[in-house]
Amino acid sequence: MVNKEKIQNKLDFIKNNLEKLNIMRKYNKEEFFSNFEHIYASEHLIQTTIQALTDTAGFIIASRKFRAPKNSVDIIEILYENKLLDLDQRNLFQKIIRFRNIVVHLYNGVNENMVFELLQNNLKDLEELFRVLIVVITGE
Repeated sequence: MVNKEKIQNKLDFIKNNLEKLNIMRKYNKEEFFSNFEHIYASEHLIQTTIQALTDTAGFIIASRKFRAPKNSVDIIEILYENKLLDLDQRNLFQKIIRFRNIVVHLYNGVNENMVFELLQNNLKDLEELFRVLIVVITGE
C-alpha cells in the first residue's frame, strides 16, 4: 500500500520547489548569469523537482499495481499505456525526465544556457506534469 503521507510530502516538496523556480525565473539573463548561486540553485531545484515528480508517478504506478517500470522514462510510458496521459503529455514528460538524466549523469554536459532556457521556456511543463499527477492522484 502506498503511504498517503509520503505522497503528500512529495507533492509539498514539488510545490515548494516550483515556487522557488518561479522566483529564479524572474531574473533576466544578465542577472541570472552574474551570480553562480542562481545557476546552481536553479539546476538543483530543477533536478530535484523532476526526481520528485518521477517518484510521485512511481507511487501512482505502484498503488494501481501497473507493471514495474524498467527505468525512469518508462514510468511515463506506463502512465500513457494506462491512459493517464495523452500522447503529447507522454512525449513532453519523457523529455523532462531525459533532461534530469543529463543533469544527474552528464553534469558536465549541462550548460548554464540550458538551465536558463528551461526556466524561461519550460518551467510551465514541470508545472503541467505536477497538475496532471495531482489530477491522477485525486481523481479531480
